[in-house]
Amino acid sequence: MRPDYLRRTQGRVAQVQQALATAPADGEPALLSDARLVLHDIAGTAAVMGLPEIGTAARGAEDRVVALAQSAEPLREAELDPLRQEIAALMEALTTALGDP
Repeated sequence: MRPDYLRRTQGRVAQVQQALATAPADGEPALLSDARLVLHDIAGTAAVMGLPEIGTAARGAEDRVVALAQSAEPLREAELDPLRQEIAALMEALTTALGDP
C-alpha cells in the first residue's frame, strides 16, 4: 500500500511542478489554491502513512503557498522559485522513500 501511495503522490506532485513551471509571471490565484489543496492533503496523508519526512516537506511547501497567496502584490518569478525548490525537495523525499535511485 505504501509504494502505491508514494507513486500516486509523485504523480500529484509532478502535476503541481508542471503547473508552477508554466505559471505566468503575475501568478494565478487558482494555481496557488490548487497547489495548497494538494500539498495539504499530502501532508496529512503522509502523517497517517508514517512518512514524517514527506509530511514535513509538504507542509513547508504548503506554508509557502499560503504566504504567497496572502500577498497583496502580484507574484513575481523570484517569489515562485523558492516554492519550486520546495516542491522539488518534496519530490526527492518521495523518490527516496520509494528507494529509487
